[in-house]
Amino acid sequence: MSFMLGNPIEGFQWTVGKSHPETKVRQKQAPQMRLFERAPASISGTRNIHDHSSIPAKASPNGHCNEQGRPVKRKREDWAGPGLGHRDNDRISKLVEPCQQPSQESYVAKHAESSRLEKENSQLQVAHAALVEEKAQMDRRCRDADARIGHFRDAIQKVRDVAPEQSRNDNYADFIILRIQRRFPGDRGVIDHTVAEAKRTSDPLGASLEQLENALEHANTEFKRCWAIMIHGYTFKFYEYHGNLPAHARLIPWGPPNQAQQNSFHARNDSLAIDWMLRHMAQNDTPPAR
Repeated sequence: MSFMLGNPIEGFQWTVGKSHPETKVRQKQAPQMRLFERAPASISGTRNIHDHSSIPAKASPNGHCNEQGRPVKRKREDWAGPGLGHRDNDRISKLVEPCQQPSQESYVAKHAESSRLEKENSQLQVAHAALVEEKAQMDRRCRDADARIGHFRDAIQKVRDVAPEQSRNDNYADFIILRIQRRFPGDRGVIDHTVAEAKRTSDPLGASLEQLENALEHANTEFKRCWAIMIHGYTFKFYEYHGNLPAHARLIPWGPPNQAQQNSFHARNDSLAIDWMLRHMAQNDTPPAR
């Protein structure tokens, strides 16, 4: 005997009747089985237990899923060390940056110091080269000066050969008088060949020439003629003394034949002219008459 009951769930029906106890158990399980059979497949994560077809892969935001829709473990990048991912790299880089900053600053400071030292070394080399060149020039000047002094010594020695006696005037400490023997046979007396006066550059030239002329008036000259030299600082001035001329006009400037009016010569720059003048005086006892 069986009868139909109203199914509270639409689409399901219950059959009640006298049957075997196993039949009752199957009848109790039937609604649940039918419920699973008719459950919509759109429910997320569920499917019909009798549907054995493959589940399509679920779309993943990053595309790392297998065919069953399960996420696939991402392969570690080659540059990442053990246990280092993107997040770990970011965290470690933030820790390393403060350590690297002092090292970079130290490198910049050392580079700047090295550049400064190289620049100073270059400047010192230039200064050293300039000093070496200046020393070489000074050595050349010293050699030239020694050569000029040698010319003066030779010239003075030649004058002394002609005037073997030299004496200092007792009245004038600045004068040197060179004397030679008389050339007359049997006369062994001496005459004044050259009267030289030495003055500092600061001494006035006019007063010095007047003093030289006064000293020549008392000299033992032959024919009242004599050679005279005024050494004023580094300058040699050559004169002829003529005692027969008016006072304050007895000193006549003289020079080489090509520079008759040039009687002033610098000791350093005109050594050749001075040498020629001294040789001429040594070869002539007195200047020509005027």
